[in-house]
Amino acid sequence: MTFRLLLYGCIASILSSCSSTYYYADFLVPSEVYVPSDLRRVGLLNRGADQRDASPIYVDGIPVEYFGGVGKAVGDQTLGVLSTANLNLNRFQTVVVPLDEYQTDDRKVVQDELSQSEVDSICMVYDLDGLVSIDGIDLSIRTSGEINVVPTTDQFGNVVRVPEFSQDQEISYQVSWRFYRARSSKLIDSFSEEYRRITTTISYARENGSRERLPEDFEVVAQMAAYDYIRRISPHWKEDYRLYYRGGEALSRISSNLDYNANWEEAASKWIALTTAEDENTRYMAMFNMAVASEMIGNPRLAKEWAEKAKAVKPTKQVDKYLEIINRQILIYDVLEYQLTN
Repeated sequence: MTFRLLLYGCIASILSSCSSTYYYADFLVPSEVYVPSDLRRVGLLNRGADQRDASPIYVDGIPVEYFGGVGKAVGDQTLGVLSTANLNLNRFQTVVVPLDEYQTDDRKVVQDELSQSEVDSICMVYDLDGLVSIDGIDLSIRTSGEINVVPTTDQFGNVVRVPEFSQDQEISYQVSWRFYRARSSKLIDSFSEEYRRITTTISYARENGSRERLPEDFEVVAQMAAYDYIRRISPHWKEDYRLYYRGGEALSRISSNLDYNANWEEAASKWIALTTAEDENTRYMAMFNMAVASEMIGNPRLAKEWAEKAKAVKPTKQVDKYLEIINRQILIYDVLEYQLTN
């Protein structure tokens, strides 16, 4: 499998001492926790909250109001965003498991771990390999000044009560995840994190120009949690940079075109002619650039070959550093091959 990098441009941060520049791009990296490659069809379940759960509003540290259903709505939104984010690489096939079949205990902030028989039963009903479950939600708002609680609807049309404030407020959203595997007593992952957002107002958005949906500030914390967790369990894109050389008239013309069109294949087709140049410095820089271009095109092993050729011409700290990077990337590509190929 060939992994192409998501490239989006080059900054004009040129190092005049060595006529080089940094090229920023998104690089594909493995999931943060190990998920077996044969685990493909995954259920999404929100056990963290239901309509009965009330989230507190603290004014100057004192709880003065409680509003029900919003914790569940934010949890449902989190799972919706996670499912959409998964489509970027389509690592999993996701299925929403309705909450009403597997009720929560509203006395507990974090639900008890599902038993193996419960996991297997859910997976058998929905034909799943595993289950990603929000097993705990703790949602609260801290503010000062006056508050009013008004009715609105969540994304499913359920009526929920949300607050309006006269002062700044901080939304705190703590979500606890468990990733269960069918026919296994061992959890794939258990993770908990808190997300905060400070805002001057809780604004509303309208769907189809009419019905109000969950306030955008709650949606923001839901997105934060979802993107954080998808990075734990799925390969994902991560921003990084690579150095390449622009020095010399011939290299400079090629680099200028690369700045404009981000076409690494075109640049490589021109740099390769300079790898046999009589001038040692030009030969070294062209070979180094061929290494970077090979990685950008999706061939890290060829990148390593070019980097070793460049080092043979002119040993430098830059090429030693790049060899460390490309050796790491070769290992990453091997892991990605395993994670993304069933």
